[in-house]
Parts: sequence; C-alpha cells; structure tokens
Amino acid sequence: MRNDLEVQPLKFGTVVFPKLLTGSVDKFCELFREKYEGSVVPGYFFEMPDHFRMGIGGEPAGVAASLKQLSAALDEFRNHTTAP
Repeated sequence: MRNDLEVQPLKFGTVVFPKLLTGSVDKFCELFREKYEGSVVPGYFFEMPDHFRMGIGGEPAGVAASLKQLSAALDEFRNHTTAP
C-alpha cells in the first residue's frame, strides 16, 4: 500500500488510472520514462490531470518486475519532491 497514490481496484479490464497525490504528473511520467524505461500516460489526455494511465497485462513475472520499477520511480519522485 502506498500513501502517494490513490487507486481504485480493478473490477475488470487491464487499465488503471492512479491519482498522484503530490507533485507533477508530467514530471513523474518523464522520470519513469527516462530513468526507469517505463511508460505511463499523463491523465490530462483523459481529462484526469492528477492521474496517469497504465496498462497491466502480460506474464505475471513481467508484471511484477514492472510494478517494482514503478514503485522505485515513485519512491525516487516522492523523495525528490519532498526534499527541502
């Protein structure tokens, strides 16, 4: 469980729109893409500017590895945005 995201559990489908509770979604997406080679889409494309869109699918081991990358990027982003 993270305290920097608000996420509704999926009932069906493979797309989720987490809400980033602090910081710029655009800057987070940029960090995730450039440093972690992951891809999420800023929510402003979907009229949800505080959110980002991510798809979840594939082999379980691949999904688990991607979620670890996402978690590491969120940790770095949180530490960077809350640093004095």
